[in-house]
Amino acid sequence: FTFTVNDNEYSDHVCNETQCRFVKIPCEDCSNISPAELGIYIKNNQIGMSLRFIDKINDQSDRRDIYKQVVGFYSSNIDKSIFKNTDLSHAIFVDSNLFNSVIESSNTFNILFTDTTIKNTKINDEYYIEEIKNEIMNQDNNWKQMIYDKVNKKTQINDYKIDVNLIHVMDDIPINWSMGMTTFEQSLYVADTDNHRINVYDLDTLKKKFEFTSPISNYCESTHTWSQSNPDCPNTMRNLPTSIAILNEKIFVSYGFQDEIQVFDLNGNFLSKFGSSGNQKGEFSKPMQISASNDLLYIADSGNKRIQVVDSEGQFIKEFVIQISNESDITIDLDVFKNKIYVINSKNSDVLIYDLNGNLIKKNTHEQNTGNSSIDIENELMVVSNSNKNTITIFDLDGKIMSKFGSHGEHYGEFKSPRGITVNDGKIYVSDPYNYRIQVFSMELK
Repeated sequence: FTFTVNDNEYSDHVCNETQCRFVKIPCEDCSNISPAELGIYIKNNQIGMSLRFIDKINDQSDRRDIYKQVVGFYSSNIDKSIFKNTDLSHAIFVDSNLFNSVIESSNTFNILFTDTTIKNTKINDEYYIEEIKNEIMNQDNNWKQMIYDKVNKKTQINDYKIDVNLIHVMDDIPINWSMGMTTFEQSLYVADTDNHRINVYDLDTLKKKFEFTSPISNYCESTHTWSQSNPDCPNTMRNLPTSIAILNEKIFVSYGFQDEIQVFDLNGNFLSKFGSSGNQKGEFSKPMQISASNDLLYIADSGNKRIQVVDSEGQFIKEFVIQISNESDITIDLDVFKNKIYVINSKNSDVLIYDLNGNLIKKNTHEQNTGNSSIDIENELMVVSNSNKNTITIFDLDGKIMSKFGSHGEHYGEFKSPRGITVNDGKIYVSDPYNYRIQVFSMELK
């Protein structure tokens, strides 16, 4: 849940160190008010909506404060209840009773208690006989990551050769419509597309290490992500990263809507850019996806239905045409594996396999009339996302299905239009754009 704060709308703020209450009445002086990071909530009569400030977007085309809805209990009597494997981080208990209950194996980081009586209740490793609490509890060491045994058990077929398990979901801070990602030296690089930035995570902990943005941005009066269009600031001006590749200690980021590739060092410092709109060599039309291999960068120039190849300085090397239909709005993705280029597109399920000179070696057709979104290959396994069917399919390199999972929905293990994927060390990282998250799955041979 995201909530955009605009001081012209929210005028009167009553704040202390841990919480703010926003009420729509005139305010004479709000100059010293800033969103608190703990226990923010909006109160309307006696029913409140609990929010916490989690992020800030400062791109000139899209300036937002982002809040996330959290659990809130107001004037509640909670008796003989069990909370297990529950995310209660930043939960708010106001004027409530918590009796004869158990909270275990749950995230209780920064729970806020205000005038709340706790009696005969265990909260993770602590037991409370009876006391009235007016404090923030900081118990960030008790959260045990939930492990999901099977993804969509009903759709699993017993003769599949690979079991898939959901092992982690990255959704605490929303990842806004990620279109691409890659891994490099124990880091996961995510194109957080409509938050106008690249997020870098530790592959072991999946905690964010740092983020960086392009210094090139255009001022827009208001866009607020994909929710409303602005003719004065189209996507071609909004600095939206769509794919990432790392080559020769440089990070190449495709800004597919504005037909250019920007180059950063490994610390996220901007170095250069290349490309412009057109159909000549070194020009692009919707270069949404890129891949690096053998000291070269392979660019899926979707609008021109071709692959362009450049060196690590952005200098043109060669190009070749992709044998796909003449339909418009086709998006191409590719991966380079063992001196072969694997290409998919959004209009059909063909996997086109080329040599490094652009000669077509083979075409695999898996299903009819179902366009694919993203492809990545590791250890002789090809993983393909399908945003239309909300599925992820694992093939061997001959096109045989090894496993297939996913369905439409909001629950963990379900998807809403899965897009970018990457595979690393037997794990599949799937961008789940309309659920604003990345889901992580393990693969195990039966």
